[in-house]
Amino acid sequence: MPLLQPYAKFHLLLTIDYRNLLDMGLNMKNLAILIIWLISVDAFAEIPWETNPRETPYFVSESGTRYWECKGQVDPRLLHLIADEMKMISDAHGFSRPDSSLCLYKIWDHIVDASVKMYSVDYYVSFRSLETCLLENYCDNVRSVTFMPVNDGVARQYLLSSVQLKDTKMVCIGWDGNLINALGGCR
Repeated sequence: MPLLQPYAKFHLLLTIDYRNLLDMGLNMKNLAILIIWLISVDAFAEIPWETNPRETPYFVSESGTRYWECKGQVDPRLLHLIADEMKMISDAHGFSRPDSSLCLYKIWDHIVDASVKMYSVDYYVSFRSLETCLLENYCDNVRSVTFMPVNDGVARQYLLSSVQLKDTKMVCIGWDGNLINALGGCR
């Protein structure tokens, strides 16, 4: 189980009283970046998500994006890591935390090259948010992670957006857990 070590590091750090760190002049944004930097993930022996699911999609959008429930499509250890990172990034930027039980895995065609398949995990802040995003094509609170090819590997590109806050943030974290870009995407 190569992912147990990073979880141990992460949970050990979370037991530290962050208020003491704040008293020392470390703000929440820097604290989140520090926590993300301390998380490391060993490479999986296989791709930890389904590239060609056998199950019928939960939903198919007008553009052809296919959605499934995350469970059974993405390795549960990876889902746990993504949910923890998404919550930290949300907190660091003042966004509402996603509900980790509202998780959809999607496969979609790249905007520039439709022959390139993209794989993402989307979380939602509420069931209503999920519903309006899928059924009305209006996503007021985006919490998405896309697995992006970077150099010879894969990185996790986080996209957080809030209509109410009028703000969008992106963060790129390498497969090894190293922070690639704290203020933007993976490209």
